[in-house]
Amino acid sequence: LLGKPVTLYFGTNQDNIDLTAQQRTDFADLKYYLDNVASSNLDVSGHTDSVGNRDFNIDLSQKRAKFVSDYMSKFGGINTARTKVIGSGPDKPVGDNATSAGRAKNRRVEVTLR
Repeated sequence: LLGKPVTLYFGTNQDNIDLTAQQRTDFADLKYYLDNVASSNLDVSGHTDSVGNRDFNIDLSQKRAKFVSDYMSKFGGINTARTKVIGSGPDKPVGDNATSAGRAKNRRVEVTLR
């Protein structure tokens, strides 16, 4: 689990999610680890593609990350005090923003155990 993020993807200007069966399993594993290792925490990092206003994208990435943190708390029982919410906007792309497929990869939230 350490260092391997659970990645959730978002549509353009969206901040809602629909978890896959694998993602549900991954979050259950994270919850189990957090429950058993008192010093563990999660980074919840939001990202966007580079289309549009940078300030808007920074805000959107922060909202996506907070949404995921709140979602994990509400539906997964993960205490938000154990999550660090980060909004990186378009600054850490994993895909090519010149293509629609690349932009889709960049609209994401990564949940990483630390």
